[in-house]
Amino acid sequence: MDQLWLQQKRLVIIGGTTGIGLSAALAFATQGARVVVVGLDPESVGKASSLLKEKGVAEMGDATHADTAAK
Repeated sequence: MDQLWLQQKRLVIIGGTTGIGLSAALAFATQGARVVVVGLDPESVGKASSLLKEKGVAEMGDATHADTAAK
């Protein structure tokens, strides 16, 4: 595919530092999206950050806490 289908899009994926969430984040980034993934485990957040590189940001946080969204 020559076209980046998600170019200029921004996505936040809660639980995106492992499993299906991380796979989706990487696929979205490959299609041009900038992504933010959020997870609870520091090791998973670090791994996700290194996989996303400049295409996204991995943050540690709990989606049940309001301050996570503000962060």
